[in-house]
Amino acid sequence: MDFLTYPHLSSPMGVIMGRYNSHFRDYFNVRSVIEHLDQIAEIMTKKYGIDDMCLTYVDKGLREKFKKQEEKLRVAIDKNMDRDLIVKLGRGMIRAWKIVDGECESKGVKKIDTNVWQAKHDNLPNTIINVTRYRKQLPLNQKKGEAWISIEGLVNTMPKTVFKVKEEFKGSRVSKEVDDFYDDPIPF
Repeated sequence: MDFLTYPHLSSPMGVIMGRYNSHFRDYFNVRSVIEHLDQIAEIMTKKYGIDDMCLTYVDKGLREKFKKQEEKLRVAIDKNMDRDLIVKLGRGMIRAWKIVDGECESKGVKKIDTNVWQAKHDNLPNTIINVTRYRKQLPLNQKKGEAWISIEGLVNTMPKTVFKVKEEFKGSRVSKEVDDFYDDPIPF
């Protein structure tokens, strides 16, 4: 079973949700609200970018209210408060996301192209990495704090040995940085 992953909450939701197993209705109510928040957060990330980029487009007052509501929900879950309160705060968070999305829509905020994926590099926490499907999609200008690369460019920056190993050892995964690739012990 896949556990909840609402990224704005600090504790692992699987552990927290396990507390409600003996009360299925309560468990179901809390889980369904948090799962809905998962879906909304994923949609907003795909729509406006990672790191809650959508919050940068709304006014300070709305952003502060959003963060306050989010903190109330996080605390309620972390402290295992009343399930009805968690559901109520979760529904408030759903409304908050809708308001933020409405503000972004009304301001005509540019959406992320569906052929662009965004990620963070572990060693560049302040840089958003934008990956495009095709080289021709790379922008001529880029904003400060972002880097762009095509899939072709990304693949060609990796040592060919990585692909030779992956071809030879079916199902193998590169789990560390490619720079450390040659420091791994020989698997035989």
